[in-house]
Amino acid sequence: PTRCLNELERLLPVLGAEKVRKLTIETNDINSRLTKQMATVEDFCEYLEFLEALQKRQEELQEQYSGVEEHYDLMQEQGVATPASDLAEYRGVSIEFTNMKSNMDNSESRKAEDIDSFTLMLETNIKTLEADRKESKNLSQDDIFLEYGDGTGIEASSEVMRKLTSLDEKATELKETAEKIQNQQKLFNKHDPNSSGQVDRFEELKEVVD
Repeated sequence: PTRCLNELERLLPVLGAEKVRKLTIETNDINSRLTKQMATVEDFCEYLEFLEALQKRQEELQEQYSGVEEHYDLMQEQGVATPASDLAEYRGVSIEFTNMKSNMDNSESRKAEDIDSFTLMLETNIKTLEADRKESKNLSQDDIFLEYGDGTGIEASSEVMRKLTSLDEKATELKETAEKIQNQQKLFNKHDPNSSGQVDRFEELKEVVD
């Protein structure tokens, strides 16, 4: 029994340090992502999705931290010798975990304000898409597309085919941009309790693409 007890007292600090190290890495990553400065709508959408996933993991993270607390409480109660460096890391992760919960609360409380701010940026992106749509519409009405002459227009190297290829690539780009904006609007609506749920349909863009 004495040998087994000695082995347990040797092993407990090792297991405790592993738990602390794992939790430290996770809480540091979470805090970094929660406090990261967001410059684009894409950044904010990624942040919203991360925040949503994090809310679902609150219970799991709390259990993980409680397990670390119980482990170190047990070692203290039983007088298990613990390296000073391990105790310092344990105190450090306790601070980081508290900061994480505070950062999560702050993120939730300012979410509506952030949505309003990035909605303005999203509206700017929609205006840019509309400008690109008008430009593509004008380009698609070029008289050159009606002039095939002796049939050389269907050659890949001809001017008309080069222009058609360029317009086709632009049409694909416009469609992808419109779909991205629609997905962003849906995500904003999902997290905004005051949202009307409206999503732009870009009917004129469909006409231009066709």
